[in-house]
Amino acid sequence: MQHKSETAKILQNVVNLAVLVFKFFLLIIKQLNFSVSGSTYFIDKKFGLPYNFIAMRTLHDVKTGETVKITGFCPDTPKAAFARFALFEGQVIKCIAKPGPIVIKEKFQTIAIGKEFSKQIYVSKGRML
Repeated sequence: MQHKSETAKILQNVVNLAVLVFKFFLLIIKQLNFSVSGSTYFIDKKFGLPYNFIAMRTLHDVKTGETVKITGFCPDTPKAAFARFALFEGQVIKCIAKPGPIVIKEKFQTIAIGKEFSKQIYVSKGRML
């Protein structure tokens, strides 16, 4: 009977160590975004766990003629910068051309967005309403 209690104690110590290592890992990467195999991940501020927006791509990666939905923005850039271009999360846009800047169309509005700025806009596949 004593053998089972020792095994339980060892197992509990292993679990406690794993939790401690996980918390340490989250402490290190908190407030950071990172990329794994082409998908960009963020650290969720509420739960402290990594998440992504369905294998996020940036607007820069969108092909001409493709329709996408804006799923998020780079957390380092103020949202007011995106609001100046009338860009908001959940908005469905279509890439019209990429002659240098990315030209997008949102309903009746056409906007040209610079390459570096387009790398800060995260999108997923969408459809035109």
